[in-house]
Amino acid sequence: MSVYLQATLELDYETLPVFLNIVPDMKRIAEGAGWEMIAGLVTKIGRANTVIHLWKLPDMNAFDIGIQAMGAAPEAGKIYQELCKSGAKETLIFADAAPYSPLS
Repeated sequence: MSVYLQATLELDYETLPVFLNIVPDMKRIAEGAGWEMIAGLVTKIGRANTVIHLWKLPDMNAFDIGIQAMGAAPEAGKIYQELCKSGAKETLIFADAAPYSPLS
């Protein structure tokens, strides 16, 4: 049964562009591990420089598989360095689709 992951990242103003430049690499790796990006959003109103990603994972085990794939990828060092520079505060939420959701 699919599970949904909401990743909310609060970034600093000057590091938002840097983060947005590394996301395509992260997305490619995660999708290669079975994740599916449903949405990638940047706030318009609310806390400035917040990025929200919504992912569909085949199951909870897929989270660990995706994280391991990111750590093993050739570009992992570059991604890690850029993430460390971003000053990101990350919040992860795992959820099931509600019965009335178009996702269910």
